[in-house]
Amino acid sequence: MPENAAPHPTGITLHQASRVLEIAFEDGKSFRLPCEFLRVYSPS
Repeated sequence: MPENAAPHPTGITLHQASRVLEIAFEDGKSFRLPCEFLRVYSPS
């Protein structure tokens, strides 16, 4: 992957019990975003 290219997501998992969305990327990083955070900060 070129140095300036954005990594592509390799997995998106919704953990319903904890209400967390987990996004994994091809560079090995993953992020866990609480559903409340997404609800509050998403444009609507």
